[in-house]
Amino acid sequence: MRSLKSLALARRSLPALRFVSNRRTLSTQPSAAQDDPLHNEVLVEGKASARAAILNRPSALNALTTNMALRLKKLYESWEDNPDIGFVIMKGSGRAFCAGGDVVALYRLLNEGKMEDCKDFFRNLYMFIYILGTYLKPHVAILDGVTMGGGAGVSVPGAFRIATDKTVGTSGHASQYVSGCLDMGQYEAYTYLNMSFMPVLTWFGEYLALTGEGLNGIDMLAVGLATHYSMSDRLNWIDERLAKLVTDDPSVIDSSLAQYGDIVYPDKKSIFHRLEVIDKCFGRDTVEEIVDALESEAARSNQDWCTSALKKLKEASPLSLKVTLRSGVRARLVDKDLAPKWDPPTLEQVPDDMVDYYFSPLGEFPPTAATVSSSLLLGISGLPDTKFRSAIETALADGECYEQQNPNDRLSCFYDKVSGLQFWVSDDLEKTSNFIGLQAMVNVGADLVKLVPGRVSTEVDARLAYDTHGIVRKVRDLLNLYYEIEVPSERLLFKIPSTWQGIEASRVLESEGIQTHLTFVYSFAQAAAAAQAGASVIQIFVGRIRDWSRNHSGDPEIEAACKKGEDPGLALVTKAYNYIHKYGHRSKLMAAAIRNKQDIFSLLGVDYIIAPLKILQSLKESLIYPDEKYSFVRRMSPSSATAHSFSEEELVNWDQESFSAAMGPGAKELLASGLEGYVNQAQRLEELLGKIWPPPNV
Repeated sequence: MRSLKSLALARRSLPALRFVSNRRTLSTQPSAAQDDPLHNEVLVEGKASARAAILNRPSALNALTTNMALRLKKLYESWEDNPDIGFVIMKGSGRAFCAGGDVVALYRLLNEGKMEDCKDFFRNLYMFIYILGTYLKPHVAILDGVTMGGGAGVSVPGAFRIATDKTVGTSGHASQYVSGCLDMGQYEAYTYLNMSFMPVLTWFGEYLALTGEGLNGIDMLAVGLATHYSMSDRLNWIDERLAKLVTDDPSVIDSSLAQYGDIVYPDKKSIFHRLEVIDKCFGRDTVEEIVDALESEAARSNQDWCTSALKKLKEASPLSLKVTLRSGVRARLVDKDLAPKWDPPTLEQVPDDMVDYYFSPLGEFPPTAATVSSSLLLGISGLPDTKFRSAIETALADGECYEQQNPNDRLSCFYDKVSGLQFWVSDDLEKTSNFIGLQAMVNVGADLVKLVPGRVSTEVDARLAYDTHGIVRKVRDLLNLYYEIEVPSERLLFKIPSTWQGIEASRVLESEGIQTHLTFVYSFAQAAAAAQAGASVIQIFVGRIRDWSRNHSGDPEIEAACKKGEDPGLALVTKAYNYIHKYGHRSKLMAAAIRNKQDIFSLLGVDYIIAPLKILQSLKESLIYPDEKYSFVRRMSPSSATAHSFSEEELVNWDQESFSAAMGPGAKELLASGLEGYVNQAQRLEELLGKIWPPPNV
């Protein structure tokens, strides 16, 4: 037994898992008080040598959350080390065992740009499933009711699974409206069906995975996903019997389950009797070939199940069938309009390289968010072939306008498009050029939304920096253009300069539910006023403040930090973070203009960091050769923020007068310089677009 335990524990100490554990130490560890809500979502019962974990979210069909995964992991690890506990039971409250992961919560996190929270969910749940798969003590899962998706992941790896007359088992991912790839241990479960249970089930796993077909308790027993069967109303007897056992012997538990279980056989309508034709249709190399085989079988036999399977495949996400998850969650579980918009829309439009992407090695530093700006469009325009080139060409060659042969007709077409929009220029030709720039920016932004899991920030014309109403109108115009191509507002930020007028525009837009990203923040007054306005993201340029301080003097705020021996840029980020968290503002803080990896270590705990790839790559040295200077220790946290003190002058409700008075020369100069650069880029872009369109003779 000791050697078995050593082997299992060694398996859990793989380098990848060790790295996951190390990364988690960067987060604030929950206190005992914070742990309390966890107890409500996973309850515990215990008698004799048994312990039971009860999934307790009945209103959500016991869908799994990050908190539940953490609690299960802690409980199972402690029970495995406890010599008084012989075996473990898992069951669910209400009418479900477990409906898998809480995909509605994940969908919302993704749309809010909280990718790390999504990663935490999968990281912790997969760790628990791994623990269950290598568990040293017998495990009994009672699958009474709905058992979907991850419900298989937290039950199949265990030794025993009791199905009942109320069991409904399904992968849940390739269904008509919610599509995705197998995860949470389901792939292993279906591979088990295909390879280990019986030769006749060669392609049965593919059938379940692609169609999301539901299995009743008897079918689950027949194909091996359950090990025992009982009528639901007899589960209390089984509970009582298990509660009296004092054993860690799997054979004793198996005998008890068999004694109180029922002997059942599949009825005539069971899926078990269709295995031969399932094997015939689903034993193909591609989804297209499976669809063709099903169509042929449906035409030949006219069997309802075949027609139903074909319908599910045709209505599910084409890409999801060859891999992934997203739009269907919104359609089925959030908005419930049952009208998913798959992208690509058909199987034929899903190229092999798109599928290959999901099986390629993960990049070292995959992008999580993006910004679309005039400088980005200038860069794209200067390259002959980029992924985003078509987005600009689409804006220039608008289908309704560019196809007009007569130049005057073409110009009139664009005039019609821009007539309902507000622009800072009055000349019609400039309006048209400005509109093309807006459309190009939105087209590129829409492409970026598809490439990053977080939010895409769209730059607002810096020439409007001192015009509150102009900024608000421009953002509304951009948002309307995004709406026209069905990009949801929750995936978008609008990047606005942190002048007083820009901050006031942010206040108006945030009150309308439009997320803003305030940039060019170089002083505490800007950061605090932005937080009071409710800006979603506040961006401070650490390196630029440091550079100014090395070559200039006379800014009281910067000099105060330097006198304390602090880096003024890092000090401003820390102070702004403490202010936001101490006084309950909802803004997220972004640190930019990172010059070296020491900056990153000094900023650990801030919400977002923008850093060059070269600096990120240098972090690997610190992972391999840690020392005191380059240590992964959290520098900022909500709990430590409460200890920071602020002066009365810093705690005012900021208005334009106090704001202007508090802005030092460094902040003013850096803000003006940033605005000048943005204005120059916007003008260069419009000049470039003007050379391409309209035609010279117009």
